Amino acid sequence: MAIRRQVLPHQWLQLDRKVRIKLAQELGIKASAGSVVETGPDGSRLTSDGRTAEDLKELTSEKMQAWLGFEKTDPDVDLVALLELCGEKAQAMIDGKPWPPEPEAIAAPAKKKAPAKPKQSPKTEKTKAAAQ
Repeated sequence: MAIRRQVLPHQWLQLDRKVRIKLAQELGIKASAGSVVETGPDGSRLTSDGRTAEDLKELTSEKMQAWLGFEKTDPDVDLVALLELCGEKAQAMIDGKPWPPEPEAIAAPAKKKAPAKPKQSPKTEKTKAAAQ
């Protein structure tokens, strides 16, 4: 079974309420449940706006990239960075501002990369050479 990459509800809820509404309208993300607000000692907090993990499967990287106007889509793009870009575009639309602010301002988010290997110091290289 293949692992499906998707935006999760807690990531979706990081967006401003108006931005979520605008993105849901623009990208056709339906809510299959009601909003959930939990009350605790620190006050109330929204734990769901009605869009479940199943609903958010519709928010694919291809759909987001197409909405942002990318010429080519990349299925391996960083979804969180892509969601942030979509949020910026939605906010610009809400504010009546142009998108993108500058033509070169929008670029595809980088793929997640493996951590770089640490560089070896000259001392380490000399120690290895002496050991051989």
